[in-house]
Amino acid sequence: MTNENETKGKSKDLMGKAKEALGDMLGNEKMKADGKGDQVEGKTQETAGKVQDAVTPDKTEEHHHHHHHDDTKK
Repeated sequence: MTNENETKGKSKDLMGKAKEALGDMLGNEKMKADGKGDQVEGKTQETAGKVQDAVTPDKTEEHHHHHHHDDTKK
């Protein structure tokens, strides 16, 4: 289960890679540097999301499974 931080971090990382590549092609050092910064920020956010996932129990999953198999014992 990926959380919001992980998803946002991943897209920020990808955007950063694209920005870095574009900056490289255009010879725009500032754009290239911004792209690298975005990647670092994205990776940090993605990692934070993964850590958050590990420590936060998934609320969508039922922890108490109530199976209704008692109906067959009549």
